[in-house]
Amino acid sequence: MKQILTSIRMKPKPLFVILLCFVCCSEEEPENLPVFSITGLVVTGKTVYASTEADGLFFLQEGKDSWQRSDTFHFNPLIAVSETTAYAVQGGYIHRLDKGNTEPWVDISTSHGWGNEVIWSLLVVGDTIYAGMGNGRVYRATGRERLSWVAVANAAISSLAIFGTSLYAGSGEYPHSSEGEGVFRSLDGGDSWTPVNTGLAEQNVTSLAVTGTTVYAGTRDGVFRLEHDESWTHVGLSGAAVASLVAESGTNRLYAGTWADGVFRSPSGVSWQYWGLAGLPIRALAVSEKYLYAGTFGRPLTLGRAGIFRKTTVPNTPEGFGLWTPINQGLTKITN
Repeated sequence: MKQILTSIRMKPKPLFVILLCFVCCSEEEPENLPVFSITGLVVTGKTVYASTEADGLFFLQEGKDSWQRSDTFHFNPLIAVSETTAYAVQGGYIHRLDKGNTEPWVDISTSHGWGNEVIWSLLVVGDTIYAGMGNGRVYRATGRERLSWVAVANAAISSLAIFGTSLYAGSGEYPHSSEGEGVFRSLDGGDSWTPVNTGLAEQNVTSLAVTGTTVYAGTRDGVFRLEHDESWTHVGLSGAAVASLVAESGTNRLYAGTWADGVFRSPSGVSWQYWGLAGLPIRALAVSEKYLYAGTFGRPLTLGRAGIFRKTTVPNTPEGFGLWTPINQGLTKITN
């Protein structure tokens, strides 16, 4: 299915040096906005959705340069999309948005379901939604049926992916947190799970992605590829803590966002090319037919560099292939 902060004391610089630096760097320096913790990015049709840690959900229409806030969500939502529907969860509630709409979201919850448990990941398969939890469980809801769950691991379910009839769940937390237990696979729609960890030397898994017939895992030590559904092989970015991983639909291309080394691009999941934004924690990535979107998480080390960036993935375009552009207009904090 088509899913340390180091303080450096420096001598004062002359004013003309500061102005020169501003002119040279302004193309990469977005405006200093209060919203800088982007927890998720997804593309559905001609709409991009951005979830934030504390300021709700935003959406951006193709051809527009300003985000709009969804009034339905007021703290960290989680969103996933299928070919026809978008689902978002907040707290114990599930909301649905049919294809082509931007508002309003419809609450389809039958109960609080998972109560106060923290939701770490979300996956939509047809009309079934899977939610990976911080307590190592995976919840499942189909249509309006009551949520059911199954225990998968003793670590947070950080990512979910599907290939054919196989569901995959990656366990682990952020690079500085507790250890994960690798990847688990279900062949029965989530009723039962078994570990698939042969060759997976780093089992703190932060993200999963699928291209063609291949499953990839982003970890604290780069990217691993699942070979023949049985064993993993390390395929690049050794030593880099991968925070996000996304596949470009209809191709074998992958993009990886890291906690400190920027964004990387791979044409086939083996060799990797640096693609900018060094020093920024890139927790969220999404790719459309034309653009790659990247969202930062946490206060950046460099003043002003935060929020959401966009880069064209199509050569010979007016935007300039390979240039990141900040796209932060409309991303504002919720005020009480």
